[in-house]
Amino acid sequence: MAQRRDVAPLPFQATRDQLAAQLRTARRTDVQSAATGLVPLADAASDGLAPIAAAILGPLGAPFRFALSEEQLASAQDYVTQQQRHGTRGLAASSCRTRAADWLTWLAFCAHYDRVVLPARFDDVRELLDQLVAAGRKKATLEHLLWSLADIHRRHGCPGPMDSAIARDYWRDLVREQLDGEQRQAAPMTLDLLDQLVTALLAHPLTVRRVAAGLRPVAEHAQRRRRARDAAMLHVAYDLMMRSAELVAMEWARLMPLPHGGATYRLGKTKTDQAGVGRTLYLRPATLAALDAWRTQSSQGEFVFHAISDDVHLDPAGAPSEAVGAQWQTRRERARQREQRPLGTREVSAVFRRAVSLAGLDLDLHWLTGHSARVGAAQDMVRAGSSTAQVQVAGRWASERMPIRYAERVLARDAGEDRFAKLAAMQRRRDRS
Repeated sequence: MAQRRDVAPLPFQATRDQLAAQLRTARRTDVQSAATGLVPLADAASDGLAPIAAAILGPLGAPFRFALSEEQLASAQDYVTQQQRHGTRGLAASSCRTRAADWLTWLAFCAHYDRVVLPARFDDVRELLDQLVAAGRKKATLEHLLWSLADIHRRHGCPGPMDSAIARDYWRDLVREQLDGEQRQAAPMTLDLLDQLVTALLAHPLTVRRVAAGLRPVAEHAQRRRRARDAAMLHVAYDLMMRSAELVAMEWARLMPLPHGGATYRLGKTKTDQAGVGRTLYLRPATLAALDAWRTQSSQGEFVFHAISDDVHLDPAGAPSEAVGAQWQTRRERARQREQRPLGTREVSAVFRRAVSLAGLDLDLHWLTGHSARVGAAQDMVRAGSSTAQVQVAGRWASERMPIRYAERVLARDAGEDRFAKLAAMQRRRDRS
């Protein structure tokens, strides 16, 4: 994973990277826990589930140490057994992923410095937090890691490492003296920027490199498809103010063209609509046109946005032998199967950044993310005179806090201009009297 520009690598970063690579290998081989036979090794390790974690982390080559009592081991075993029997998870998939990332950080720290993993000692957690602060991590990052550790301890019947009075005093001192709650938001993709990016995607010459001459037409066709998909995605992300997870889950069946132009899209279960009540949202005619242009080139599967594979259009005709031709047919079939699956959420940010690079714009690509369309659309709405409450409804936020934050500069400018315009008018009235 690329290192962010404003933070330094952690002292144990190499250990964490090695552990992450070992866990990825374990997932691919789907190794089962010898202790219980219930949970895949990688899932148990990354989710922080002991005693499974205690039993299976050894084969990963890291010297993890646990100091769980018999009662805590029994509590953890019972929790995992009950979880498997009832098929419960308790957390959304994204929360499980972020908790797993925090858990890997803690595992790497403990392996690097030979500390006890569970139960965690406050002195060890403090050392980790001090290292995170020194490396430039923000308050929100530290808060999430502490939440993850507390959640894992709770599921094992262990007291939390930050439950003591001295731990709470340390955290107050840290927040007051070294941390702040300011977070840099994603760069906004406003309607003006959207037009520039789409124009670049559709008008810029194709740039196919390192491709054999015979496969160049195939690669160019794949790039044309990718640009049509990316243009449609940018349009939809702005119009519907979609989160990345909502965008990649978009289905053709939920899209309904309107008789006089434009379309509606019926959004199902989302982050702020766990009950799945749903919302009907509006798409501009330009967005529907972009979707129609992409649909003619898409795989015609269930999901609107999917991966693009060069191999879909490989032509085995003229191949030197039947074996090579059969191999190409296999590649084509695998590519078709890949194109039936939706994109991953990380690819949304990559689409935004590719479009900015293609347009040759001088933007900080690091801060252009899948949220950029939500930020830009919120700012455009405020500029056009919408209230933050109206922005909240359009973007499906749970409160006005995020719309206010996203439109902070616009709101500050409007408030300042209004304030000083009124002061100037008051001065003119006073001068005339």
